[in-house]
Amino acid sequence: MQSSRTPMFSKHMRYRYIYRYTCVLFIVFSSLWIIFHCNNNCQRILSNDESFGTYEIPNIVHFITGQGDASESILDQFGPRLGYRRLERASGEFHLINYLVLLSARQQIKPKQIYLHYSFEPTGYWWLKAKQDRQLNLTLVKIPPITSIYNHPLHHHAHRSDIARLEILDKYGGIYLDLDVLVLKSFSKLLSNSYQVEAIFAWEDKQYNTICNAIIIAPIHSKFLRRIYQSYQSFNSSCWACHSVFLTGQLANIYQNEVYVLPSKAFFTPSWSHIGELYLYNKYNFKNNYACHLWNSYIGKEFLHNLTINSILKPTRMTTFIRMIHHAVGKEKLNSIAREFS
Repeated sequence: MQSSRTPMFSKHMRYRYIYRYTCVLFIVFSSLWIIFHCNNNCQRILSNDESFGTYEIPNIVHFITGQGDASESILDQFGPRLGYRRLERASGEFHLINYLVLLSARQQIKPKQIYLHYSFEPTGYWWLKAKQDRQLNLTLVKIPPITSIYNHPLHHHAHRSDIARLEILDKYGGIYLDLDVLVLKSFSKLLSNSYQVEAIFAWEDKQYNTICNAIIIAPIHSKFLRRIYQSYQSFNSSCWACHSVFLTGQLANIYQNEVYVLPSKAFFTPSWSHIGELYLYNKYNFKNNYACHLWNSYIGKEFLHNLTINSILKPTRMTTFIRMIHHAVGKEKLNSIAREFS
C-alpha cells in the first residue's frame, strides 16, 4: 500500500517544487524587467510614497537649471515647438538676469533656504558669483538627469524641468520659481495657505483656461501636483505647453477644491502677448504683482541674455522691466554688484 502511494506523493511534491521555482523565477525576472524599464522611465513619486502631506507650506524656494537637452537631430525631429519655431537647446551659461532673479527671491520672500537644483553645472561669471554670494546663501543640489517619464522620452530641458519641479515639490514642498521670474513682494500671505489647498498657481490666461507652471506653491506630497504628474502618461514631446499649461488648467477646473488659482496679474502680467508693456514702455503699475514672469522662452535673446549692470543702473530709456529690477533687488545691491564687476 505504501509503495503504491510513494510515486504519487513524489510526483505531487515535484509539481509543487516546480511551481515554487516558477513563481520565484517569475518574481525575479519581473523585478529585473521593472528595474530595467523603469530606470528613469516610470514614475518616481508614487512608487516610493503614496501618502499625502498637510496643508503647511514651508518657506523655502526652489530653482532648477542645467537639465541638458537631446542632440540637435533629435530635437529637430521630436523637440517641442513654439508656434512654427523649434525651441532651442539651453546654452549652459548662467546669465546676469538669473542671478538677479535669485537675489529678488532672497530680498522679497526672505526664505529659510534657497535650493538650486541642477544635473549639469552651468558656466559663466554670474554662476560663480551666485555660488560665492554669502548674502544669497544658495544650497546647491545635484540631481540625476531626468530623460523620460512613463516611458516617454524627454528631449528638451524645459520638459525635463517640468518633471523635476513636480518631484522636488513633492519631496520638499515650498515655492518653485523659474529662473526668469522676478519676485516683487513677499509671498507670506500665500504661504499661510488660508485657502487650505494642495497647490497655488495663477492663471496665465483665464479666458483660455491656461495655467503656467513657472510659479508653483505647494505643501509636500500635494495631491494636485501628483495628478499633474500622472497626466504625463499621455505626454507628447513635440507639444511645448500641452501638460505644463493647458492640461494643468483643465485639471484645476476639475479639482477646484484642491487648488487655488490667482488672477494673472499675480505672476503673469504683463503677458507675453503684451511684451512691449514690460520691455519697451514704462507705464505698467506692478503693485498687485507678487512676481513677474519675464518670458525668456519668447524674448530672452532680445532683452535678457545681453543685459548688463550698466544698462540697469544707467538705462538709455526707463522701462517697466528696469523699474522692476530696481525695486526687486534694490539700488544698494545693484551698486554693490557694479563696483565688484568693474
